[in-house]
Amino acid sequence: MPATSQAQQRFFAIAEHSPSLLRGPMPKMTKAQMHDYAATPRKGLPKRIKRPRGGLSSLLASHSEKR
Repeated sequence: MPATSQAQQRFFAIAEHSPSLLRGPMPKMTKAQMHDYAATPRKGLPKRIKRPRGGLSSLLASHSEKR
């Protein structure tokens, strides 16, 4: 599966080649899976993908709006 953003590709390239530079825990993936993400060409990828703000409150709010 290829990376979906330049930030994700860069993260997995660091995780694959220099894991000591990561602050948090290592991703629980095989080396082959990490390589697939790290080997994604950056051209045409967005810099970042914004995650939707979520949580229980937004879920409840959207559910009550539908009624």
